[in-house]
Amino acid sequence: MNYLILKIKMMGGNFRRISQKFYFVSFLSISLFMLFFSPVADGQKIKSLNEILQDGLKNNFDIQIVRNVSQISKNNNSFGNAGYFPTLEADGTGTESNQHINQQYSNGSDIQKTGVKTTNLTAGIELDWTVFNGFLMFAAKHNLNALDKIGMLNFRNQVEISSAAIISAYYNIVRQQEQVKVLKESIKISSIKLDIAKTKFDIGSASKLDYLQAEVDLNADSANYINQVASVKKAKKVLNYLIGEKDTSNYLVADSIILAPAISFNGLQSLALQQNEVILAADARREAALAQIDMAKSGQYPSLTLSSRYNFSDNQAQAGFILLNQANGLNYFGTVRWNLIEGGTVKLGIKNAHINEDIANLTYQDSIASINKQISTNYEDYLANINLVNLVKDNMKFAVENLDIATESYRIGKISLVDFRTAQLGYVNAVTSLENAIYSAKNSEITLMRLTGQIKKEVQ
Repeated sequence: MNYLILKIKMMGGNFRRISQKFYFVSFLSISLFMLFFSPVADGQKIKSLNEILQDGLKNNFDIQIVRNVSQISKNNNSFGNAGYFPTLEADGTGTESNQHINQQYSNGSDIQKTGVKTTNLTAGIELDWTVFNGFLMFAAKHNLNALDKIGMLNFRNQVEISSAAIISAYYNIVRQQEQVKVLKESIKISSIKLDIAKTKFDIGSASKLDYLQAEVDLNADSANYINQVASVKKAKKVLNYLIGEKDTSNYLVADSIILAPAISFNGLQSLALQQNEVILAADARREAALAQIDMAKSGQYPSLTLSSRYNFSDNQAQAGFILLNQANGLNYFGTVRWNLIEGGTVKLGIKNAHINEDIANLTYQDSIASINKQISTNYEDYLANINLVNLVKDNMKFAVENLDIATESYRIGKISLVDFRTAQLGYVNAVTSLENAIYSAKNSEITLMRLTGQIKKEVQ
């Protein structure tokens, strides 16, 4: 895939016609300034967007939360949870009594004992298997399948949302760094301008007012540079949060924002219908609603449960007619249940399930309409931003040429300091406007990719 690479190149070479003396003095002042205020680059590694995204997919908090929620739905989606399998239970009871016995018999004999112990022990294992429950188990499994699918789609949607935010934050740093570069260049220009004004003042060809104003301009540019360096650090903090890393800025990013080839509107909405996670999740909710209708209808049918139980009992007594009684054996039985009168709860459940189906269908249609609207409006923003990029690129060329002419003109005294400053600010604003336009176009592009399920292509 061919990419349109738009880079801002600093125009330092345009000022070579300035005398070597002025440039040497400017270089010393600028070097001292940068020594104290430039971001430290030694030992810093350039992190690509792909590397940043990989970190984000592993560590982003929103992704981790939705991943765990999705895992719960996946865990719940089992045949056992739907009621397909039998249940096996074991139980047991043991009792012991200590009694005083006074027994009289018909033959005239009697028994009187104190401290007679009697023990009873029963245990059993029972297997129950509901082989029919009005097709509830099948409907429940279909519902679990749909819920599992919804959880997976919600996870993928969160991945795309977080990825889009990470990409935007990454390119924001690129934009902020480019503005640092242009402000560095502006400081160089102001330093050269100050040297010219100082020389003119020393030889009496200009007033001290110009010299002082040049000092003010240099200080203003220096302040702007300091603030912009702080903006880069804050932008990195935002990105670090999104990728779940510690609050550190010990890395560099790319030096340019790359725009993909022109995006055509044709096919975007049909692509979203196939790949947009919000639409797919809404469709899965329709599947769940249908399964829930079948679950509600299962209450109209009888249920059949087959059971088998193995029992063991042991009764021992120190007095009485039966001193030992032991028994064990296997029993088989079946149970049929049919709720003939249930107060209309089953019909009510079916009615509400159909209403939920209507809601799911409406939500699905609304999600399609909403995504199509977002694609349409964001595509208009995309076209406007691309046109703005082309316009500002031409404007920047004029600003560079204008600054070049103004520099030479001020040096030989053809224009005033105010006119030179106007040309300088025009150059700074043109470069900044171009970077902002490219960044806005990139954000529009990212949004369109997210809405059509193509955000992963950004790093391919």
